[in-house]
Amino acid sequence: MSFITAGDLKHLLNPESGEKCVSLYQTTYMVHPEAEQNPIQYKVLLKQLETELAAHFKGRDYKPVLEAFAPFVADEKFWRYRTPGLAMFWHAGHLHVFDVPRPVPNAVVVADSFHLKPIFRVLQTTDRYNILTLERNTAHLFEANRDAIIPIALDDMPDHSKPHDLGARTRVAEQHFSGFGRAVVSIHDTDEKADDAAYFHQVDQFVDKNLSKRTHLPLVLVALSEHQGTFRKHAKNHLLLPEGVSHSPSHMDPKDLRDKTFLVLEKYQHEFVRKQLDNVEAAKAHQKGSTDLAEIAVAASTGRVGTLLVDADKKIPGRIDPSNGIIDKENLANPEIDDVLDDLMEMVFRSEGQVLVLPHALMPVDSGVAAVYRF
Repeated sequence: MSFITAGDLKHLLNPESGEKCVSLYQTTYMVHPEAEQNPIQYKVLLKQLETELAAHFKGRDYKPVLEAFAPFVADEKFWRYRTPGLAMFWHAGHLHVFDVPRPVPNAVVVADSFHLKPIFRVLQTTDRYNILTLERNTAHLFEANRDAIIPIALDDMPDHSKPHDLGARTRVAEQHFSGFGRAVVSIHDTDEKADDAAYFHQVDQFVDKNLSKRTHLPLVLVALSEHQGTFRKHAKNHLLLPEGVSHSPSHMDPKDLRDKTFLVLEKYQHEFVRKQLDNVEAAKAHQKGSTDLAEIAVAASTGRVGTLLVDADKKIPGRIDPSNGIIDKENLANPEIDDVLDDLMEMVFRSEGQVLVLPHALMPVDSGVAAVYRF
């Protein structure tokens, strides 16, 4: 099990032809007693899946598909460690199971392609971020947003549990002045600091390679002030935010960790969004951007949208013809699923454009959408 990433999304957008695709989404609960409903709701979704398969396979054997989903019903460990959302995709004999860091609407869809709209918004929302908690001997990773924090377990995460040889240290005294005008002498061990720096360098390289390059999310560092300085001195991860939380991680519970790190993320988020909106206004002045939905849809159909901003709380029933960008708001197969903005996000994503889903409070246009064109 792993968090779904933009890379996974790109892979799922292009399944092999000739086989039906099964998409199952479920909102899951992380704490008791609500968590006891998770396997019960999953059984309900499997019943819906059986009905959908019978309709789409039309006499062909669909039991292998059901058998792929069935083992999770009684898997107590699977349901014990949940995230707010669950996404499962079956195609050509392979089942892919992903954690989702936000609730997703319960749904089962059998079609010629995967139903990916529920996770487009999740993956592109600008309030998602990663957390690195760092101490002298340990480091831990999390994904968080304004509502939740979830641990990330990665194999081979560096640790620093080697006992320190106190007798081999060189002691150095440094004199400085406190805020009360008194001289203060701090004594530290030079090889201990070098040891810490080497370990922190390992952590930086590991997190950059194994997490940041996959998620492309801002990274907030939580560590004591002296460890913040040592880590940042040689850090190469460009997603590391310049401000962190100077606190001992071992003295913070998950809620405190999320709340304090989100304050850091929120400052970055507001500045980032302001720059994006400034870019839209500058582009509009030169006919290189728009806040008109119909205009943006046509531009997206030809791959001209470089950056797309979408209101996280806005939904517009309808569909977009990807060949010409024409919006159809009448002939809907499923009004609960067909959404113009979701179609637009998928079109821009497919053409390698940047998609950003903004909190409603930060999105100042009534259309729910704004774009900067590539050319």
